[in-house]
Amino acid sequence: MVPTERFGGACAGSYGSDSHFHQLRSLVRERFESLQPETRNREARAVCEGLFGGFSTSFGPHFLGRLDDITSITCHPSTLRQFDLKRDFGLDPNPLFSLIEMKPPIRQILTEFVLTASQKPDFYAEALLEYLQEINSQALLGPATPISIAGYLFNITGSPMTLSQVRAPANWNRFISNLVPICARTLDLLTKRIRQLDQHVTVPDVRRLYVRMSELLAHVEISYIKSISTMLGATTEWFVTTHADQLVTRIMSNSPNSSPLQIRPRSRHSSDIDVAYVQRDSRFIKLGDRYGDCTAQRVRSQVDPDVANIHWTVYPWLLHPFYRVLEVTVARAPAIKGHILPLQICGKPVLALDAIEAVPCLREKTRDGKDNPILNRHLFERREEIIDRLFDVVGMIGDRMNAEEIHVDAFSNAEWVRERVGRLPTRHYHVSQVSAAFAEEAIRSNITNVLGSYSDTIQVEVQAMNLKLYDQGLKQGYKAVGLLRGDARLSDALPLRGP
Repeated sequence: MVPTERFGGACAGSYGSDSHFHQLRSLVRERFESLQPETRNREARAVCEGLFGGFSTSFGPHFLGRLDDITSITCHPSTLRQFDLKRDFGLDPNPLFSLIEMKPPIRQILTEFVLTASQKPDFYAEALLEYLQEINSQALLGPATPISIAGYLFNITGSPMTLSQVRAPANWNRFISNLVPICARTLDLLTKRIRQLDQHVTVPDVRRLYVRMSELLAHVEISYIKSISTMLGATTEWFVTTHADQLVTRIMSNSPNSSPLQIRPRSRHSSDIDVAYVQRDSRFIKLGDRYGDCTAQRVRSQVDPDVANIHWTVYPWLLHPFYRVLEVTVARAPAIKGHILPLQICGKPVLALDAIEAVPCLREKTRDGKDNPILNRHLFERREEIIDRLFDVVGMIGDRMNAEEIHVDAFSNAEWVRERVGRLPTRHYHVSQVSAAFAEEAIRSNITNVLGSYSDTIQVEVQAMNLKLYDQGLKQGYKAVGLLRGDARLSDALPLRGP
């Protein structure tokens, strides 16, 4: 079968169906019609909110952030073929898809995991029934619990189903929609049971079953995510490349000692500081609210109310295959984030890091300049270590991409971030010499893949071209940034504005 180039065609071996994707497209169109005509980035917003709404309807809000990632749509195969970052700009796009360096052993493990996960739903149904029978025979949960779980699983059409009915492709999507929350709920029950039991002989049995159930859930989730990619004409190789981080997360959660997958970028900092890409899921929309920056959905969440709110730019960001957000966590708690984007500045391929924002408890002052009453002093004392970890990872990404320079914008909601960027060597340029790599074109392509047409004007905030954030005292049109990679000796004197 020839792979489809547009959203809505079916490919062999997927769980999807034309009706399933037509339903998602209908939700997107309904959302588009409900938005006011003057809404900024109306079509991009409709695509994101319509898709997230469809996933929420299928799985419920409890699973948002696990199954509603739209990377398959943002990195649509036809979009990546048409807008080739390496061919046209000399930049390798793969580090923007994943922080993992895809060496042959890693790719082989991930590919095998994906191929193993690509089972039909009745395979998972049989596995789950086997686990439920084991739970029942060992009396690990209440006597009625496994029976009620199985009954709910097979009652997806309003009447009880048999395994033979589950094998019917028409029932696959609804079955998988039930299977994911049921597996997760069963895992929650087993977790509570493990905590209740003392160190008796039963505990290792429960834990072994828990691991097997975790593996089952991971496979089901990957199967569903891959089914979307398959519907879009993606190969397994493409899926592994664009979803490597998600695959590793699921493998490592079940087999944390898998030595070939100990791939976290090397760091000179404490092991409790991690950096990861923010997933392109529904939580992305409210990321600005968590950090109090100008992309907040609620304007009152902004630290600086004098800065114009640009929440409208979040939606095209989600549909831009080369725009990524990195989040630094300490002991799994958010600390700072930074946005990266490939640009061409003065004819050079550049990786730009901007919008380095800190969570409220990591800012020394409040918006009115007073001492922050919720300042986390322990975290604040580690601020240099935290931002240097971000710089290390961005440097690694830029090096792998073959970027000639890495620029860092000093604008931030935290004064200490601005001070730290100010200690970097300086590079300046005129904003007329900046161009974003395929920004509007790639976004427009992805919107068309879903809606089938495009008419709106895309408005994307590119901070490297924004001169209104703060006054740097330079001549009109010029901007100065920190230089994380590049030859500082090539910098001329700053074009300062005269008296």
